[in-house]
Formats: sequence, structure tokens, C-alpha cells
Amino acid sequence: MEQFSFETYDFKRSLILVGPPGVWKSYQAMELYKRFPTEKQFDKYWITDWMFKQKTQSQDLNLRKAIDWQLSYEFFPMEIMIRCALLVYDDLGVSDDTKAYMKNLTFLLDERIRRGLPTIFTTNLTNKEIADKLDERIASRVLLNTDVVQMTGDDLRKKSARAFEYKVKKEEK
Repeated sequence: MEQFSFETYDFKRSLILVGPPGVWKSYQAMELYKRFPTEKQFDKYWITDWMFKQKTQSQDLNLRKAIDWQLSYEFFPMEIMIRCALLVYDDLGVSDDTKAYMKNLTFLLDERIRRGLPTIFTTNLTNKEIADKLDERIASRVLLNTDVVQMTGDDLRKKSARAFEYKVKKEEK
């Protein structure tokens, strides 16, 4: 298997970082997000699967209607996600899916594919698990023109935990 280099990633293809919890998938995605060359405020956007589901449930992912075109698209998160040059979608597959969630996610992926824009995904799910949990159509869209990076190792969060001992002294009477 070929070794992947985060330092030379060129943002020409989408990227999916796959692995168990704590192997710094989100951290690596954030480092790429910071490194992405940007000139405008909404050239890049970060969202988690949970936030996407919450925005779907609150119907906050509507597109502008004809009467809204005078408003900036910054008030319409779906339009930002569709248009931004780089989208990071963190923890794909964490949320339980609903019809509205699936519809919005499929629409988002289709529009980014149509525009040729890269997306960085992080997930604990394998390709098969994505297809089983979400849908084969979504798995296919996620994998189109995508480099898959399998991240392995120990849970670095658990390693960062410190353990202490504290002995309570009995009071003398």
C-alpha cells in the first residue's frame, strides 16, 4: 500500500480519512483545513455529521429562494457547503439517518461533484459500513475521485489521559 503524505496533499481530489477513534483523523483534517489557500471568508467550511443532522432537523439547510437573492449566501449554510472551495465533513455516519438527512446529504454531494470541488471526510466506518449505514448511492458519491487514507494506531486521546492516586487520611478523634 502506498504511503500518504499530508504535507504534499494538493486538494485536487477528495479525501477520506478512515480509522478507529483517537488516531487523529479530525486533527489531520483540521491541519489540512488550516493549510488550504483561501482568499474569501467562505472559501472553506467545516461541519460535523451531527451538526449537519441538526441543521436538517431544524430546516436550516434551505437554499435561497428568488425573493432571497438580495441576501448574502452566508445566511444559507447549504449554499456555503455547495460553493466553498473546500468542505470538511467530520465524522461521516455518526448520526442516525432520516429521509431528510439522506436527501440533503445526497444533494450536497451531487452538487460538489458537479462543481468538481474536493471534500475531506473523516469517519470510523469502512466503505462497506458507509454503504450499509447510509446508502450505496451515498457511499459511491463519497468515494468518487477520492483518496482513501486508512489511519491506524492506538487511541491517542486515551494515551493523553493522566492517572493519579489520592489517599484520604482518616481524621483522628
